[in-house]
Amino acid sequence: MYKRPPEGGEYKIVVDRIIEIKKKLKDTDTQSKLIHAEPNGSGKYGILALESKVEINGELLLAAEQQQSIDRILNNRYRVIKKLGEGGFGLTLLAEDMQMPSHRHCVIKQLKPNTKNPKIDQSVRERFAQEAAVLEKLGEGHSQIPELYGHFEEDGLFFLAQEWIDGETLSDKVKNGGKMSEHEVKEILASLLLVLDYIHEKQIIHRDVKPQNILFRKSDSQPVLIDFGVVKETFDREVDTLGCDVTASMGTPQFMAPEQAAGRPEYASDLYSLGLTAIYLLTGIWPQELETDAQTREIVWRDRAGKVSVRFGAVLDKAIRFHPRARFKTAKEMLLALQEQITPPVASSDSRKTVATGGKKTLIFGIFAIAIIALGAGAFFI
Repeated sequence: MYKRPPEGGEYKIVVDRIIEIKKKLKDTDTQSKLIHAEPNGSGKYGILALESKVEINGELLLAAEQQQSIDRILNNRYRVIKKLGEGGFGLTLLAEDMQMPSHRHCVIKQLKPNTKNPKIDQSVRERFAQEAAVLEKLGEGHSQIPELYGHFEEDGLFFLAQEWIDGETLSDKVKNGGKMSEHEVKEILASLLLVLDYIHEKQIIHRDVKPQNILFRKSDSQPVLIDFGVVKETFDREVDTLGCDVTASMGTPQFMAPEQAAGRPEYASDLYSLGLTAIYLLTGIWPQELETDAQTREIVWRDRAGKVSVRFGAVLDKAIRFHPRARFKTAKEMLLALQEQITPPVASSDSRKTVATGGKKTLIFGIFAIAIIALGAGAFFI
């Protein structure tokens, strides 16, 4: 039997709120028969319940999940705070790094191979190390890509420890604030095209560009590209009848280019996904809810976007063409097309922003100014 928290104690909740316990807990406010609290190393209390749903002070909690997540120690270093998400490839966890003086927060990606074949497991292990090295280099070279702090294997599972970005996904921004203006979308698009150009120069295809994988960072209002599909591919390997490992197409179906769905992603596939992301920001409508022309197979979206300039609409139309050869070939080409319709504003001392270049950060007079400089010099993060 676990001890209850003392009167005036604290209860750590799955939604990361602290509720003071002023009276002993009773069943009257719960959907479970009993609630208990287990003390942890930090002096807080994890929730244990005989049933999963618990309501305290109006909050409906999944108590069993909370106990599984909180206070788990990974690699003798990372203390799990809470679960951020879960998918077919594993878990995403928020943790604190107990070996750093600041106990900084970080994101832990828990990945599980889609095979029990020992030969494939070894292949996955080797590829995981290679992909982790790629992520490390990408994060070191660009501030709009999370840094990789480390990678490790534990209990047959593989883990990445990455920089935690304090921000809101673009999908949440639209959900909470509604669709965005053309000006806002252009700014975001230009910034992300610079990031994609940097990635593509390294011969990497992201494979999963979508609003949920773009965080709008609070500290500098810059979009950060997360959750590279190239690592997920390593953990979705299956074995065919000859014992050879094969890889399914990676990405999110509604934002995935046709050739990527067929297992042949290319750089233009990322631009297709980014174009659909921009359309989502303009319309607030998910791609699967938009109509498709029966003859051309092109997505019909302009009538759902309100006021969008003809020239900007043309840029997005080209980005999401059904055939990759009809799209922009590179992020640089798409950014040039975007630049042709924009006159950079006159800079003032108040308008300077911090934007990523080949190093970590550079002060410039707006995102379009840095794009023009980079294009003119032909030096995109080289």
